[in-house]
Amino acid sequence: MVQSIKTLTLFLLCIFISENSATASATAHLSNDGKTLTFLAHLYFYGEGASEKLLQASLDEINLYWNGSTHQDPKAIPLYGYIGEKKVTFSMIVSGEVISSEQAAHLIGSNPPIGNNFINILAHPSDPKEPHSYMDKICGSTGTWFLTDDLGESTTSAHEFGHGLCLIHPFTADLRQQGAPWIMVPRNSLVDAIYQIDPKARPGKPGGSVNPLLRRVLQRDLEGIYWESMEFNSDGIAAVGEAALPPHQYNLMERVE
Repeated sequence: MVQSIKTLTLFLLCIFISENSATASATAHLSNDGKTLTFLAHLYFYGEGASEKLLQASLDEINLYWNGSTHQDPKAIPLYGYIGEKKVTFSMIVSGEVISSEQAAHLIGSNPPIGNNFINILAHPSDPKEPHSYMDKICGSTGTWFLTDDLGESTTSAHEFGHGLCLIHPFTADLRQQGAPWIMVPRNSLVDAIYQIDPKARPGKPGGSVNPLLRRVLQRDLEGIYWESMEFNSDGIAAVGEAALPPHQYNLMERVE
């Protein structure tokens, strides 16, 4: 009983802090020659489902997709960012480690450096109304991901990390005739038949929505990042996340799958 109360207290503390802390999910590093921009981030996995194997699979997925490749297509497509009106080559490097729930609560409460993300890994959702992994808020650095979302084997980790970079879902769920689904397309979206879970299924019926494995990071994902709001210091480093979100977009700060 005492251990259960302790675990519940730590869980509630993590939730309270995650919903009341300003965060930045990554740092942007501009090369000395101004031609390359690299996002750096670190993920802390904790919770009942956290493991070194799962962490590595998720890191591999995020780094694979956010550098232009996919599980099905290892050939990377070039991705670009923008500093002012200058186009620069984009890349992503995400590292991570597994920690205990106690360590997570302590670190979250100690105002961690920007670029640190805390992900509570659970076996499955307890609320059927919220069946999928989520970030606590757009531009946030805390979230809850479920093993039932095939973490590291689909595109869930890459998608959720995109929310940490301030990216949102498309404004329509019907994306037919718009080509290949980009990483921020949510599950249950309507897409062209070749991108469905079952290409022969009727749109909107079982199997007639986007196959998560066929999402990939496209240039249109990068165009959703608020480049113009990033403030680089003398070392060419800027925050990516809530600190870079324009004031008129604060209404987007809500939990999102």
